[in-house]
Amino acid sequence: LVVIEARILGLPILLSDYKAAPSVMVPGGQITVGQDPDSIYAGMRRLMAEPSAAKAPFDEAAWCEKSTRQFDRLFE
Repeated sequence: LVVIEARILGLPILLSDYKAAPSVMVPGGQITVGQDPDSIYAGMRRLMAEPSAAKAPFDEAAWCEKSTRQFDRLFE
């Protein structure tokens, strides 16, 4: 949820490659790094150098619609 909140606020996103990460990823919308300290450090340095690499336009209404459809399918 925190990733979606950051997108709504237009904040740059540094995202660890945890199992559920693909569900909140958008093309060009985040810098994705490993979970080890060196990867996170490299990602933070990149974020500082080019913050636009971790931002993408976000359609909140489309995301809500998609999420609602996914939720509704749980009860079919």
